[in-house]
Amino acid sequence: MDPAKCNLDTEEVTDVVVNTLKAETPDLSNVSLETDSELPGSSSATKIIESEIEDIFEVVAPKGKMKEKHENAAPYYMFFNTITSAPETHSHPLSITFQELLDSSLGKLKDSLQLNYFVDCDWLHAQYYFAGYSDNPLTVLYGLKSRLMEEMNEQKDNYEFHLVTTENGLGLHHIKMGIYHYEDESITIVISTANLNFDDWDNKTQSLWMSPKCPRLADLNDNNGESPTGFKKSLIDYLNSYNTSYLSSYIEIVKNIDFSSINVFFVASTPGIYFDAAWGQSCIGNLLSKYCIIPADEADEWAFIAQASSIGGYGYNPKSWLCGYFQENFCSCLKVSPITKILPKLKLIYPTHSNVKNSHDGLYAGATLPYKHSLHVKQQWLDKLLHQWSAVHSDRNKAMPHMKSYLRVSPDCKRAAYFLLTSGNISKNAWGTYDRTNGGLRINSYEGGVLFIPKFVIGEDYFPLELSDPNRIPVPYDLPPVPYESDDIPWVIEYYPTP
Repeated sequence: MDPAKCNLDTEEVTDVVVNTLKAETPDLSNVSLETDSELPGSSSATKIIESEIEDIFEVVAPKGKMKEKHENAAPYYMFFNTITSAPETHSHPLSITFQELLDSSLGKLKDSLQLNYFVDCDWLHAQYYFAGYSDNPLTVLYGLKSRLMEEMNEQKDNYEFHLVTTENGLGLHHIKMGIYHYEDESITIVISTANLNFDDWDNKTQSLWMSPKCPRLADLNDNNGESPTGFKKSLIDYLNSYNTSYLSSYIEIVKNIDFSSINVFFVASTPGIYFDAAWGQSCIGNLLSKYCIIPADEADEWAFIAQASSIGGYGYNPKSWLCGYFQENFCSCLKVSPITKILPKLKLIYPTHSNVKNSHDGLYAGATLPYKHSLHVKQQWLDKLLHQWSAVHSDRNKAMPHMKSYLRVSPDCKRAAYFLLTSGNISKNAWGTYDRTNGGLRINSYEGGVLFIPKFVIGEDYFPLELSDPNRIPVPYDLPPVPYESDDIPWVIEYYPTP
């Protein structure tokens, strides 16, 4: 296919791709998720038959084990999804299914909130049903419009699905976060890179952070319950940014929670123009300049690695955004004197056409890698920065990434100065652009992530990265990154096999 002759309109995925993903999702229309009701899309005359979880999901983890798995994941509490076509990942201690987020060992769920982009309500309903929570209140704020959401609202009184749009229509409701509220009034926060649908949890590489279980404050007159990282305030500020009554009850729940056990920073983006350092790339720059340390004699040699599932349009001049303010903010680490203003090497990890072609799902794995050919021809300088997707050590080499992460690594790739796991791709909509006239940061999308800084997580200046170190921070891709070969080309959405 000649990508120059294709004209697919993409945001995160195209309409063509969305329809394909829905077609690939297991058919749940004849599965009994409610013995006396029907799922959206099924005929009113159809009698639903009973089913088992193994009939729906290929990978089913043993029940009752997630609490122990979660405790063993300290102090990072970072996980990856199991890869259906890579059996090696099914028993990995840091691999989980979505069903495990609802595991009874974590506590009895009272209600929950999901903030996401692409939500398949049938798939999500099935997950809650098999966990025993089909009748529990569930609130979902989503970004990709779907008629099925409206139908589910009508059929399930305990479900609320609300579409979130952006005022200027340029950005996306792209965050992937869950708040799980238990009957003992404690909560768990999950920050993820995965949409709530079959395809994202099947053969894509996703990552998520799952907070320690945070209890209700013993004294509700105590307005503290803050973490050393200010996580609580940042989360409340983000939820308040929606300015909607849909979230009022969850904001009150969060206010009454003790977050003192959380050791990461919540970093987010929300649409608007900002003059402080609360959001987007300004927030990252502010935090790194305060808490992240780089040795002065090696400052220029600690590479900045940016890994994402989508690349934005940066223009003909590298320094106009990507290698300008964006890179400066992500390289704002405090340096032991003298201070240097030379930016380190930027290494951008994004799959090649060959990576996608040879993946578990072949070219169809490129569905959520929506980089456009029309953008790439305007920024071919990017070729020198691109690195392949390589994840041999984690058995995810053939599972194309939908995760997004950013880090600074030492010249020998044995140490990291920080690690950021987020929903935010390498795009202006996600991280913002500075207005040249007033200096305000304009952000178009809703995003959310967690920033790991060594001082707060392990009490050291750097995270270990060596595979032999049991205390290493679990980065799933291989380091150092593998550069593109001379004949490699980046995957663009126009290569997706359309009808």
